[in-house]
Order: sequence, then C-alpha cells, then structure tokens
Amino acid sequence: APAADSDTSADSADHGFAKIGGVLVSSSYRAGEYTLLFGCGVNVANRLPTTSINSVIREYNSAHGAGLATLPVEKALALITAKFEELYRQFLVRGFEPLLKLYYKNWLHSGQAVTLADRSYEKARVVGLDPTDGQLQVRSVASPGTVYSLQPDGNSFDMLHGLISRKA
Repeated sequence: APAADSDTSADSADHGFAKIGGVLVSSSYRAGEYTLLFGCGVNVANRLPTTSINSVIREYNSAHGAGLATLPVEKALALITAKFEELYRQFLVRGFEPLLKLYYKNWLHSGQAVTLADRSYEKARVVGLDPTDGQLQVRSVASPGTVYSLQPDGNSFDMLHGLISRKA
C-alpha cells in the first residue's frame, strides 16, 4: 500500500528548524474504494531527540519575558483531532487542490536540493507534489526539462542529508 509521510518543524533557538512531529498515511484501493490509514505524532513535551512544542514555548518565554502557558498533551490531542476533522470535511467537499496551498505554506521542502540515489546520484530540486496523485516531484539540475515523480511507498527521503533512495 502506498504510504506518504510529512514532517512538522519548529523554529528553536537551540536547534534552528527542528522536527517536532510527522504524519504517515497509508492507502489502499480495492473493489472501487479507497482506504486510508492516518497516523500523526507530535512532540509536545519531550526535549529530545530534537525539541518539543513546550520547549519552544519555554524558550520564547525566556527570550521575551512572556508568560505563555505550556500545552498539555490532552489539549494538543484535542486541537489536532479537531483540525484534522475540519480539513477532512473540506477535502470531502472540495477535494485536494484547495488544501494544497495550505500544505505548501507550511512545507519546508520546496526548492530543496536532493540527490537521487537510484539515478546514479543525480542532483535535483524538489518541485512539489503532483496534485493528481500526491507523488513528490523533483526537477533534474543537469536536465531542467526533466521532472521525476517519486512514489512515496517506494522511496525514502532523508531530509537531513537531502538523499532520496529506494526503500529496502
């Protein structure tokens, strides 16, 4: 089943932009029906391995003399669930295209330089997502007219090293 993942980051004084969460979606199609399995993880309170929402709040409070309250895990869960439900209802009514703009607004990968391990380590830049099927699209640096669509279930994106390779 195809799977797609996406990371969430925060701007932290200690870490710059640091991963604080991610999403994984697996899909299957059978007998004319799509089934999606959605998973979401957000680091609310753990300082490691990168940072957390509450760590960023504490850093902000310290740097600005502010008194923002930290976020209880239960409230984070409620907020995420409510927002997901809102976005899902929008998707059912209007499709994926209107949500793509919101996705890109919060996405860090646009224009990112990557190396395609399965194409003789060809250099490329992330273009975006294909609006029809959600595949990651990258443009060859050596041949700018060439755009590759990469299936999420068959590729792994190592964001730290900018390396895209076939999953083992």
